[in-house]
Amino acid sequence: MPDAAPSPITSSFSFANGDELALQDALPRWRPGRLAQRLGFWREKQLIRKALKLAGEPTLVLDLSRITGLYWPVLAEHSSRVIIAAADGLAQFEARLQRHAPPQRERIRVLQTAALAIGLPDGAVDCVLCMRPADEDSRRTAFLRELHRVTRDTVILAIGTDRFDPCQRDLTTAGFRLVCRLDFLPLCAPRRLAVLRKFKA
Repeated sequence: MPDAAPSPITSSFSFANGDELALQDALPRWRPGRLAQRLGFWREKQLIRKALKLAGEPTLVLDLSRITGLYWPVLAEHSSRVIIAAADGLAQFEARLQRHAPPQRERIRVLQTAALAIGLPDGAVDCVLCMRPADEDSRRTAFLRELHRVTRDTVILAIGTDRFDPCQRDLTTAGFRLVCRLDFLPLCAPRRLAVLRKFKA
């Protein structure tokens, strides 16, 4: 895997910092909100597994998730998969990393980077997993182009349901074709998961 120097933070897009996960961990387990979160996460894991299969079970995945370590156990279910976890800062990442089993930790690499200037060379990873919706119209195309640059093959991207149609146009402009869209909850979910395959624009 290529080594990359940390990049400065150059945009308002941000990656995981662990704060939201720490808040979730502090919630009492009996609270209804906690139960809803757990059910939502269970559904997310289902869809991510399906999306990874549609993407060809990639072995080198860049994780651009907003919550530190939330999807590492799902990504690590494939025994030969290596995870590059993007971060704005490293302190919370190191703390979260220690909470995972040693076999998982050995396959996780932390990359301090910015969203619009990811510190990896062209085609560095097999797949990018981005679970924070790409809904900012003004910066979406630039962000998608950066994902196109970094991935060798596929991207798994969360997209707000109400922004799906305009985002599809940007996907084509950025050099992707839609392989499949997966609804979190049919007809009522606030977002979808899109599996994208790269083509030369």
